Amino acid sequence: MAELIRAHDWSATPVGPIEHWPHSLKTAVGLVVASQVPMTLLWGPEGLLIYNEGYAEIGGARHPFILGRPVAECWPEAADFNDNVLKTVLAGKPLRYASQELTLYRNGMPEQVWMDLDYSPVRDDDGTIVGVIAIVIETTCRVQAERRLIAEHDLITQMFDQAPGFMAMIDGPDHLLTMTNTAYHRLIGRSDVTGKTIAEALPEAVEQGFCSYPRRRLRQRRALCRDRCAILRRRQDHRADRGSLCRFRVPADPRHDGQGHRHLPPGHRRQRTRRGRNRVAA
Repeated sequence: MAELIRAHDWSATPVGPIEHWPHSLKTAVGLVVASQVPMTLLWGPEGLLIYNEGYAEIGGARHPFILGRPVAECWPEAADFNDNVLKTVLAGKPLRYASQELTLYRNGMPEQVWMDLDYSPVRDDDGTIVGVIAIVIETTCRVQAERRLIAEHDLITQMFDQAPGFMAMIDGPDHLLTMTNTAYHRLIGRSDVTGKTIAEALPEAVEQGFCSYPRRRLRQRRALCRDRCAILRRRQDHRADRGSLCRFRVPADPRHDGQGHRHLPPGHRRQRTRRGRNRVAA
């Protein structure tokens, strides 16, 4: 890139031949060219582009046409954005954008891209701001990957919620309910349990010893499958004179996430519930 800059006809640009460049411009260009990250210099009020190899790759098919040209001419589709950058940074205020979304025509067709952009003012020998240095990191692949993960997570969450069997994701030795589905809410008679521990959400389950066996299996990283489980469930109003006896089957398989242990009861094969006036332990 240094050779391409030296060979360029700068006499036809506002900065003139290289031998007439001020020391501040030569220093700034040297800094940009030597950088291992994509950088460009926007020099003067028009923002003439002088950039390095990394930025040339971002420029796509527009490189080397954009070398030494005003930024508005190089990227007309982003003219308003770049005009604001020049006005703001040349006035002395740095700018930073994280995963800024832009539509660019760098290869002859519109592309939706995302960039991490950092802009800093460049001063000449007497301290006057004469240009802008831009660090340009394309994050398109990362943003698209994150969006795919979010979409996949949303799909899994939807499938989890719509599963016909009751399901709950329980984390750690305290049995924190991180995910619960609609069938689980129907089973326990309430829907405000996600983010709570079993002890907080279903104290009657702890009182009746339901959590001790899963806890041992979780420590041993062994699967469990319990038939003929039964819990005398309190009403949501906690009245002790009325409740329901729930019978169900719980298969669960521990999962290790690198920070703690997790078990996921994937559902039940049968559930029988008898409702009536059952005395619930206080």
